[in-house]
Amino acid sequence: GVLDVVIANFDGDPALDLLAVSVYEGAVVLRVGNGDGEFGAREVFLTSVGPNAGVAADFDGDGFTDVAVTSAPLGHVAFMRGTGSGFPVVSTTPLGTGASAIAAADLGGSDRLDVIALATDDDLLQVQLSDPAPFVGLAPIPVADGPNAISLADLNEDDNLDAIVTSGAAGTVSVLLGSGDGGFGPPNAIDVGVGVEAAVGGDINGDGIGDLIVAADLSLLRLFGTDVGSFGTAAPIGGADNPWDLSLVDLDRDGDLDIAATSIGDETLRLMINDGTGTFAEEPPIASGDNPYSLAVADLNEDGALDIVCGNFASGTFTIVLANP
Repeated sequence: GVLDVVIANFDGDPALDLLAVSVYEGAVVLRVGNGDGEFGAREVFLTSVGPNAGVAADFDGDGFTDVAVTSAPLGHVAFMRGTGSGFPVVSTTPLGTGASAIAAADLGGSDRLDVIALATDDDLLQVQLSDPAPFVGLAPIPVADGPNAISLADLNEDDNLDAIVTSGAAGTVSVLLGSGDGGFGPPNAIDVGVGVEAAVGGDINGDGIGDLIVAADLSLLRLFGTDVGSFGTAAPIGGADNPWDLSLVDLDRDGDLDIAATSIGDETLRLMINDGTGTFAEEPPIASGDNPYSLAVADLNEDGALDIVCGNFASGTFTIVLANP
């Protein structure tokens, strides 16, 4: 029942740790890292019923890494305070029916990380600020039918993070430009076809304008940015079969953004290397576990190169792929 995977330092030592959001266990499951890509035994911490997505940050400013987890059945975000050795649930903030995807960043300009989350059944996006205390929900923003994933990127070079929301039922990707005070403009919905699962943004061709990479029903899609919040025609790239989650990061450390994506159809991890112009060369597929629904990227073994973790829903495992530095 692994629906999300989070990489952070939870116990205060230099090594990064792994946290799984397990919908079937109603818990987050911690595996503490030892700094060389290996991880310790399972530690289980109960959260709200039906947890399905999580993010980690020091939301309350006490020096420990906390966790915020969405609960679809209860329609809220649960704040789990980090203690260095566990995560007691201390508060919940209403979000809406079908609370699902969540992301964290400084959205309100307080130098503390806030959260932004989706209520899938209510078709709403909401920012929840962590200052003065986790969490204070701002007015929800309506988005297209069935929002199922959210990510953040500065798409228009104004130093404010913008929201990218996929809506599976509507078959759209919506861009909402951020104002830097926790507010967002109206959604600009782009039709990409039914079955869209996730989208990320960044400048992939070096022209100073943010672009989009989308995980759609049959393949990954590339949309070049043409102006502030506007995008060209979606073009398929790569051979991923029903891609589900993805990340846009510099895997080969050459200064441009590459793609890591999970491929549900053939249960693989796909890596696509950017030549700097937004053209991608696909690496051979890497086998994952059953139903690789989630993906996270970080340097797990402290060698300076980014490693990749897939959370496998059906097999209840992590697939860890260490980079060749």
